[in-house]
Amino acid sequence: MKVLKFIIALLLAIALPKLGYTASFAYTANNGATITAYTLDNTTGTLTLIGNYAAVSSCSSLTLDPSQRFLYVTNFNANSISAFSINPSSGALIPFPGTPTPTGNGPGSITTDPLGRFLYTANQNSLDVSVYSINSLNGTLTEITGSPFPVPFATAAVTAIAINKSGRFAYVSNNDANGPIYTFKIFQDTGALSFLSTTPAGSGTDWLAVDPKNRFLYAANLNDQTVSAYKIGQATGGLKPIAGSPFFVNGAPQQVIVDPTGEFVLTANDGSSGNAGVSVLQIDQLTGALAQLAGSPFTAGLAPTGVVITSDSKFVYSANQGSNTVSGFVVNPSNTFILTPTISSPYLVESGPVKIVTTDGPVQPPENLMGCQKSFSDGANRAFVNFLTWDAPSSGVVPAFYEIYRPDGTLIATIPSTAPLKFKDYYIRFNRSYTYSVISVDPFGNRSAPATVTVGQCGGGGAG
Repeated sequence: MKVLKFIIALLLAIALPKLGYTASFAYTANNGATITAYTLDNTTGTLTLIGNYAAVSSCSSLTLDPSQRFLYVTNFNANSISAFSINPSSGALIPFPGTPTPTGNGPGSITTDPLGRFLYTANQNSLDVSVYSINSLNGTLTEITGSPFPVPFATAAVTAIAINKSGRFAYVSNNDANGPIYTFKIFQDTGALSFLSTTPAGSGTDWLAVDPKNRFLYAANLNDQTVSAYKIGQATGGLKPIAGSPFFVNGAPQQVIVDPTGEFVLTANDGSSGNAGVSVLQIDQLTGALAQLAGSPFTAGLAPTGVVITSDSKFVYSANQGSNTVSGFVVNPSNTFILTPTISSPYLVESGPVKIVTTDGPVQPPENLMGCQKSFSDGANRAFVNFLTWDAPSSGVVPAFYEIYRPDGTLIATIPSTAPLKFKDYYIRFNRSYTYSVISVDPFGNRSAPATVTVGQCGGGGAG
């Protein structure tokens, strides 16, 4: 058996496609009209400067498309979006031909729908939302019919937009004394918005975030030093304030995010009132209520206005506008979520970073790969099938599809990530050992290390 395993491993090493690992990267939008790019070390969290790239005017925010091939940056004073493709090996940014793309007046917050079909900007001065379709091949933007969509009754800056995880509803904030937060329906075929309702919020709402399980919405209230919390109606998208909301954060929150596990809320507090730094609040998994952790807020640079957490929840970074730096933190692996500085933190930025994003890094192997042999009838004979199942990787970039290989390196199937994660290999020999490898492939074509399984006989039943 040991010899057989060695031969299988050797054949896999020789025959499987060469793995095209990518690094992780971080990008800051700077109010000096540049984007700063870094390589992110996935072991230590250290950032290494790649370079600075020109935008058009004072940058206000930035976002990645879900495939993480494209980066979009809002130019606040130029009323436009700068778009870039990302070199998957170096992290360098390549400007799109024909950009920037016009927006409404004063674009701030920018985001995409979960499938990466549409892009949205909240336009602070024109009190509306611009909507664009995203070309899936090259990332170019086309403004949709009816855009920009007005935010009804808005009397102050339209500051932020968030899309719920189903992609069916959009939430828009207004930084007036009591918000409100506006709920819109998203038409799935066009991306167009239709106003539904308003919900009161705190004073000076600057940012919105939906938890990854699509249960709760959180709003950062700059003037109140609080975060408002709401339960999301799954059918209607409506917002219901959570008991105890708003929750005090002891700082003026410029941005709010939810960690990938859905267990913690983080805010970047600029220090205009209360304490500057990064606040961490634990989410009650039943109610959505928040409780600030001991030691929070954690000290960052001067006037942090942006915060991000990596997809594996290992590292947190704050964009410190006042000190032209990025602070890096390692997340304590226990539930205490204590933040300690990364090696060499803080990291210098060219000028005034306001927001920061990170890519998810190398595509990871499938998880929980299992297989067994079952019998079935093809009408004339009793035959046998090997049945494989697996789960998507819990960290790294989302795979575009999965490849299934035999030990000799023969590709026998390609399964899209949107399909059920299972495969049936028919007409195999009964009671014979079969070994399979399943590889994740990201949107760039990079492949993960293989997950392997040796299939044995199932405990009865059909092929499923």
